[in-house]
Amino acid sequence: MPTPPRALALLLAAVFCMPVASASPRSSGQALEAAMVEVLREHGFDVHDLGNPGEIEIGDNPSPRRAWRHVRYTTIYGHGGTIDFVLDAPAFGKPVWVEAMRQQTRGSLDERLPYLLSNARLAFPDVHVVLVLEGPGWRPGALAWALRRAAEIDDKQVEVMGLEMFRHWLTRRLAGE
Repeated sequence: MPTPPRALALLLAAVFCMPVASASPRSSGQALEAAMVEVLREHGFDVHDLGNPGEIEIGDNPSPRRAWRHVRYTTIYGHGGTIDFVLDAPAFGKPVWVEAMRQQTRGSLDERLPYLLSNARLAFPDVHVVLVLEGPGWRPGALAWALRRAAEIDDKQVEVMGLEMFRHWLTRRLAGE
C-alpha cells in the first residue's frame, strides 16, 4: 500500500530534521484575514463580506466604523482585482485600503510586492493604504524593500506593518473619535 503524501512528508521531516509546512499558502492567508477580521471587530468595526462600499447605504449600518472585505477595483493591467479590506471610520478622514499577506515558508508571494505597490500608487483611488505583511518566509530584504518603496509613494500615504503593529495603529488612529 502506498504511503500517503502527508505521512511521507512527516517521515522525511523526521529523518532529515526538516520542518513540515502545516498549512497551504491559501489557508495561511485565510488565517491572517480571519485574524484581521477579529482585530477589526475588537475595534468596533462592522465587517461586511464581499461588499462594495457603494452598495451599502449608510442608513443600513448605524455603526460609524465599517469594513468591507474583498472589494473590487481595476488593476494597473486593466483587469479586476480585489483589496482585502476597505475601512471607513470618522477618525480616518478618507477610506483606508488594507491588503494582508502572510508568507510562512519560502515562496513567490514576495514577488507580488512590486505589483501590489504599483497598484497602490497607480490604481487605488485617493485612499490611505496599509499593507499588513506577516510570517517568517519572506526573502531577506523583501520587507525592507517594501518599506522603502512605500515611503517613496508621495501622492498617498502607504504604510507597511505586521499584524500587531496594525492593532496598535488602529488603537492610536481611533483614539480621537
